[in-house]
Amino acid sequence: MGCSHERQAVHGPLQEVAEGDFLKVVTETQRVVVHFCHREFTRCKIMDKHLAALTRKFFGTRFVKVSAPVRSRCLALERGPDSKH
Repeated sequence: MGCSHERQAVHGPLQEVAEGDFLKVVTETQRVVVHFCHREFTRCKIMDKHLAALTRKFFGTRFVKVSAPVRSRCLALERGPDSKH
């Protein structure tokens, strides 16, 4: 058995993905968790902390975030209560 550093190397830490690279990243990865976030939302920062912790437990899953304040409306995702309209 390898050490945790070797196992984590499968996908590594939480990564920020550019909007243009999003489809490539999610289609080339068998297991992926995507956080559509807004850099200014407090709840998104909290979610980033939790996702970063999960990367150390689920080595076979890729965790990415996409800064998408406008995209979230296009995908009909609910905005957090701390969002400003």
